[in-house]
Amino acid sequence: MEAGRLETQGGIATLQNIDKFPESHRQNIIDKLNKKQALVDYNFEEGYHELMIFYHEDAGDISIEIQKPTTIEHLRELLHLANYVGAKLMIMEEDIVIDDSIIEDLE
Repeated sequence: MEAGRLETQGGIATLQNIDKFPESHRQNIIDKLNKKQALVDYNFEEGYHELMIFYHEDAGDISIEIQKPTTIEHLRELLHLANYVGAKLMIMEEDIVIDDSIIEDLE
């Protein structure tokens, strides 16, 4: 086990049985086990997660899908996460990189 890596019994069992899953789903399963995806705040009424975070190691970025209003505090936390993994926090539709100066301008 790598330093800083936590393996659960469920994760170990899934990896031991990875060949039982369709090949087209295996990489997605491995990515979930590698914690490259986080789902937050499940909306039971609507049936979806209000915040989804994906880490794309090969591209060095984090993509975030937000279904609820975003606060400056959310942006600070997401920027901290991006900085921690050496990634960029961007608004893709606008091609804007979010950094400390952008957050300060919003305050």
